[in-house]
Amino acid sequence: MINDTSGNCEQKKRYIIGLTGPIAAGKNVAADILESKGFKILDADRIAHEILDSHKKQIIALFENDAQEAGIGLTHTDGSIHRKHLGQIVFHDRQKLIKLEHFVHPLVEAEIRKAVAEKPDTSFIVNAALLYKIPIVRDCDCILYISAPFFIRFMRVKKRDNLHFKYIIERFYAQRQIFTKCKKQNADIYRVGNCGTKKRLQEKIEAVLQSSIYKG
Repeated sequence: MINDTSGNCEQKKRYIIGLTGPIAAGKNVAADILESKGFKILDADRIAHEILDSHKKQIIALFENDAQEAGIGLTHTDGSIHRKHLGQIVFHDRQKLIKLEHFVHPLVEAEIRKAVAEKPDTSFIVNAALLYKIPIVRDCDCILYISAPFFIRFMRVKKRDNLHFKYIIERFYAQRQIFTKCKKQNADIYRVGNCGTKKRLQEKIEAVLQSSIYKG
């Protein structure tokens, strides 16, 4: 990448960079920063949410009995999938989580690969908490892992989602090995701490881009 005097960047080549990290670490803030650098963002969570609604009949068929046993509904009044209730079902049972992932992840992978193929000259950021479970991770030039201390993440989730303490801990526990599993993929991984301001996070990301990724 070549920097000009205005602070904008011109890419010498196309990059596909994975962006991951645990819940409330700041992946979306990092994605906004990277988008301002000229990357196209592919948000796996957003794509998954769209898939849940576009395939809601299949989702309901997979988990309707579980929802009835729990005394909760799987849809909102407008017919869209109630993701919070679905999360209560799958995060309580590893096998149910695996069942959901086996349905959703291949569809997410297909949408991401379609987007990448349609714009061969565009650099992409694949933003995904469970990046290591999506095969495109093996095609990433590198992975940026956004991290933050437990307490900071806990307070962010509590403020943002107003979840019960138990559900927050369950989600934290489910994501406890993200960094270790990402390290096993065929890409360099760079840990970027996010416990300060957005400006400080941007400085850290820019430093990684310039010193490591674009020199590769």
